[in-house]
Amino acid sequence: MNERGPSVAVFKNADLDVLSGGLTRVPANPVKLG
Repeated sequence: MNERGPSVAVFKNADLDVLSGGLTRVPANPVKLG
């Protein structure tokens, strides 16, 4: 269950980065699969 916590946090951070124009965080997509 702990793994899901950090995973969601990373995904949320990736979303914020994308909104801010952080296209460099594209690799965060694989996190969604995990």
